[in-house]
Amino acid sequence: MKVYYETELGKLYHGDCLEIIPHLEPVDLVLTDPPYPEDSRFMFSFDKLQIVARQLFKISSVNSWLLSDFFRPGMSNYITSFSQGWVYYDLITAFVVNSMANCSFGIDRFTPSLVFKKGTPKINKKWSNVIQTTRKSHSKGWSGHPSQKYLNVYITYIRMCSKTMDNVLDPFLGSGTTAIACEHLNRQWIGIEIEEKYCEIAAKQIEAEARKPSFSKIKRKEDRLRKLNELERLKGKQAQNHLGLESK
Repeated sequence: MKVYYETELGKLYHGDCLEIIPHLEPVDLVLTDPPYPEDSRFMFSFDKLQIVARQLFKISSVNSWLLSDFFRPGMSNYITSFSQGWVYYDLITAFVVNSMANCSFGIDRFTPSLVFKKGTPKINKKWSNVIQTTRKSHSKGWSGHPSQKYLNVYITYIRMCSKTMDNVLDPFLGSGTTAIACEHLNRQWIGIEIEEKYCEIAAKQIEAEARKPSFSKIKRKEDRLRKLNELERLKGKQAQNHLGLESK
């Protein structure tokens, strides 16, 4: 299991996720966009997705989330495939205000994701099932990957379903959006990508994002939130100890 690229927070593996997932450490959140099953462009199927889902369930922590983008005509098959221990929880979506994607009924502005849970993971107070975003032109920040994800949407999803320094896994990393979002938010991450050309794109995208001023701004905000949460936790612990002393 060879690391293709790594940062202080995460590692990118080049290879087949079916071979790599069983060797990974426990994760707290899975956020991904699998190749479309039964699409002639990809060597992937719902049978393989079921195997991946079972592997993900085994390595996920006792209380964890799984969020997956999907191809809507196959929604029922996706739910069946992921129901390998995972329990369906919700449907959330990105609303792309300037989308130019065509579909059978006109312009398609929704990019939905299925939400599954294992155990009883905590629900973030900022939970929202519609996140607004805008489409980028190919000349502005587009990596060349055919299904690049929206960074602000993935940042929101990760905030909703994890806390600072949780371990986030994307077994189909593509252009690296999940990893970039984790770098912004101080989450540990693991990415797996079978195509080396996309591993290269992801590594370059992560490096480029780290040089942007907005990267430091979001990271500083997350650091402040982490410190405030730690302070509240310590205050609560001190209060419990104080009450314990009074009761003696």
